[in-house]
Amino acid sequence: MKQPKRGAPYVGDDVAEFTHNNKTHRTQSEAFKDANYANAFEHDAGMSDCKLFMSEMAMLVVPLTLFGFFVYWLINALVEVAR
Repeated sequence: MKQPKRGAPYVGDDVAEFTHNNKTHRTQSEAFKDANYANAFEHDAGMSDCKLFMSEMAMLVVPLTLFGFFVYWLINALVEVAR
């Protein structure tokens, strides 16, 4: 059976808006979809701490790793010159 096409666009209640307005929201941010609604890290204090820890570790580990590669390269270059 073939579905007939509508002659006019759908005029009625928006189902998504109806569902959003009639459900229980966990937070006020979720209910009004403010600036922090889609920010997944800041909803949980543990994730915020995790983000801070990971950024601090990256700021520490990356320079130390680059310094270590530089020292390794320098030592190998001095050993090659001494031969």
